[in-house]
Amino acid sequence: MISNESVDRHGTSIRSDAWDLSAFAGTAFYQHSTWSNDPDDALGPARVWMEGNELIGEIDFETEDINPKAEKILKKIDNGTLSNASVGFMAHDGEWKGEGEDRHFVFTKAELTEFSVVGIPSNRDAKVRQLE
Repeated sequence: MISNESVDRHGTSIRSDAWDLSAFAGTAFYQHSTWSNDPDDALGPARVWMEGNELIGEIDFETEDINPKAEKILKKIDNGTLSNASVGFMAHDGEWKGEGEDRHFVFTKAELTEFSVVGIPSNRDAKVRQLE
């Protein structure tokens, strides 16, 4: 699961019906390194879909002969060293909700551009769900 409607570490949330998946890059990255000069920060082809209120992502990690970093990241996931995901998106609309300490910003329209394997996710719930 790469995103859900929970309030994240930045005090924001994204409604599940807010997602526009049409701009998704089709590649998963390491630590949001879409700007990197290292092509190995692109971990492999990926796909995304909604399951209820959860945005799910799946990565086909490149093999070691193509991308040693992707193979290393996959081994770290298998080992439990890395177990988090994070989304990169363009926000298009939102609104403030709640009062006092519960006040947070809710994105009501967001365009997914990428998702990444990360050490510390903004959304605490964005975890590796299963490996096949």
